[in-house]
Amino acid sequence: MLDGKNKLKDTDWYQIASLTDNNITINGELLAQKAHDFATLLGVQDFKGSDGWLAGFKKCHNLEYYISHREAASASLKDLDDMHKELQNILAEYSPNNIFNINETGLYWKMEPNCTLSTGPVAGKKQSKERVTVALCCNASGTEKLKAVFIGKSQNPRALKNIPKSSLPVHYY
Repeated sequence: MLDGKNKLKDTDWYQIASLTDNNITINGELLAQKAHDFATLLGVQDFKGSDGWLAGFKKCHNLEYYISHREAASASLKDLDDMHKELQNILAEYSPNNIFNINETGLYWKMEPNCTLSTGPVAGKKQSKERVTVALCCNASGTEKLKAVFIGKSQNPRALKNIPKSSLPVHYY
């Protein structure tokens, strides 16, 4: 891990520990603290993990900030092939007409597009977070589509005043 001049080689601690492979968030503060720990171990007295040092380190090692994708790493992929085969065996006993799938999604009904045509930079504005949840369900053959489920913020919204919920083309909650 150390070369002849007491400097870290390219195999840095974050690669050795495989922190990113184990979904451990690494930020600039953690990186600077770990560098300070290594400097202390190496007997370097005047090390400061400044913003300039951090910028240089990130540039030297081609590190950038990336957005982690929510729950992408929450599911174990180790037994995925076995589970896939087991599911296929179970579903083989049923007709596609009797296999249903349901998915829910959020609909941000007041959110505007975040890009526009312009001759120069345009100041943005805070986006609306008002949303409803919609769930859709159908069978594997596509011959039967169930009534959509619509989950709003209010039990009795003003827009549906005097309208019986049973007359809506969705199940409203």
